[in-house]
Amino acid sequence: MWSPSDISDALLRFFDRHRPLAAGQVSSSAIELHFDELVAMRGRRASFGRNQRIDGYRFGDLSSRRRGAGLELDSIGPYQWGDDIRHMDWFATARIGRPQVKQFRRDVQQTIMVVLDLRPSMMFGSSDQLMAKTACLAAAKVAWSTSKDHQPLGLLLIVGDRPAKLVPPRRGRRARLQHLARIADAYERAVARAGEPSPLLAEGLGGLPSHMGGDVEAVIISGFSQLGDGFDQRLRETGARGALSAIVVEDVLMRTPPPSGLYPLQSETDRKLAAVAIRRRDTNLYRMRAERHRRALTAHLLSLGMRQVLISDASSINEGYFR
Repeated sequence: MWSPSDISDALLRFFDRHRPLAAGQVSSSAIELHFDELVAMRGRRASFGRNQRIDGYRFGDLSSRRRGAGLELDSIGPYQWGDDIRHMDWFATARIGRPQVKQFRRDVQQTIMVVLDLRPSMMFGSSDQLMAKTACLAAAKVAWSTSKDHQPLGLLLIVGDRPAKLVPPRRGRRARLQHLARIADAYERAVARAGEPSPLLAEGLGGLPSHMGGDVEAVIISGFSQLGDGFDQRLRETGARGALSAIVVEDVLMRTPPPSGLYPLQSETDRKLAAVAIRRRDTNLYRMRAERHRRALTAHLLSLGMRQVLISDASSINEGYFR
């Protein structure tokens, strides 16, 4: 049986080839994205999990990897010339017999770099709205949730096969409104190019490691399909320079089995069309495979150095929630 990701990818390839989406055909509320919708994500009282609110939720720990003046204890080591004697640990000194001092981590204001995937592979939606629109709303939620801590926010927009466009990090309400306007404009351009072949995600992340100097955390918002052979290496290079988080954008197809019937599918290898029958008795098996795919993707991203992996679909993000 086909997995949910296989079905969505194959359906997307079929309709991209036979029914390309033109800019003039965008009229449905499931496809259109207005600037006011991005601004409205500010007022949602969302929660992370069950009890923790995500408004003001810090994606970064706001502590540097470097040592310096701060409140978070890093380690206890031998005293060296120039160390502040006010940080002397007298209990460790008495236990070891040599002067020992406490080393702290420097407190910083961490920069958030939102990596927004708007490739043609994100232009898929089975019922509520396109996955690309869900990704834009999730990016807006991240922007507003980090504004209370006055964290600098930057954007890396992946649209089609063009080089990813970097918007330098800035702080403040005005800067975030400008970022949201750029997201709305990038989404409109991405919808107009929905019928084009989708490049690999690893290609769009090619310049990300060079923007991770200092205390930067990258939040990658994507459906994580069509990754490419160099995706794992790219994330490891990025994680070596800064922190990483992921927001996996899902379609309702991942949680609700499609209606029974025949579906046209197209293989990536031989490009031949095929018809796959989905029956009612396959519902439970479909849900099991969908959950297995979700867990495997989450475990894979965590193994590559992601600090956390959140899930977002149309129903949750429209209410302001991450799963």
